[in-house]
Amino acid sequence: MAAEMSGGDLSRLRQLNALAVIKVLQGRSSLTLTEVAKRTGLSRASTEDVVRELLQKGWVAEAGATAGGVGRPARRYRFRADAGRVLGIDIGGHKIRAVAADLDGNVQHAARVPVTPAMGRLERLEAVDRAVTECLEGAGLTGGDVWASGVGTTGLVDGAGKVMLSEALPEWTGVDLAAHVRRLVPAPVLVENDSKLAALAECWRGVARYAKDMVFLLAGLRTGAGLVIDGKLHRGSATPPARSARCPCSAGSAPRSISAARPATCSRPRGRATRRRWRPCGAT
Repeated sequence: MAAEMSGGDLSRLRQLNALAVIKVLQGRSSLTLTEVAKRTGLSRASTEDVVRELLQKGWVAEAGATAGGVGRPARRYRFRADAGRVLGIDIGGHKIRAVAADLDGNVQHAARVPVTPAMGRLERLEAVDRAVTECLEGAGLTGGDVWASGVGTTGLVDGAGKVMLSEALPEWTGVDLAAHVRRLVPAPVLVENDSKLAALAECWRGVARYAKDMVFLLAGLRTGAGLVIDGKLHRGSATPPARSARCPCSAGSAPRSISAARPATCSRPRGRATRRRWRPCGAT
């Protein structure tokens, strides 16, 4: 959809309006046009145009009408999470995991291939291929059915999807993971450091989903960190900001019980005694 709507200021505005509508529909059973307009800040006419276009593209579907009241019942609309599929790949020292999900992140099928930290580049990439193939077959999908793929890996990753530096895995520095995954799944591929992706995941569905500012710490056989500031993933000077990732929680406001203006820390130790903790900064 983004590719079709780019190419000018007007097209960019339409794209932003469409994304705003999708965000308010996601996670809700259904909304009327009036409710969508109120939540997005768009006019009723603009909202109607955007919803009509999303209906034509298959991103939105009608969800019946509101019963009761005077006059014609208001039509309701819902986001179609089943309109497409996405693929997630986790590349670690001991396992390769591939997950197929719908557009709301609901897992359809997962595959896991064991590896060892001593494996070289070719062996690990072959394990990636096996995990992806098993996952797609288990979900009843082909590579062409996947709209986009996300890859998490240890090390520094540039904006093009290549590992700039990895000290944890042998022969992993210089691997072009985006190009490798596109061989199996010819769709856009985003490659990122796994700790940074974990930070975004905690914002989206984890313990920090109501916080705009948070620190994620990975503590296990290796250490890592991810920093989210104002809902955006922060990158240090060593990582080119070629692509931006935004925390899904930043689209809305936080409830009164947890202030979005206060930073949060989140730690996820790995090992036998795994625990998850969240607390606002400054709390005891």
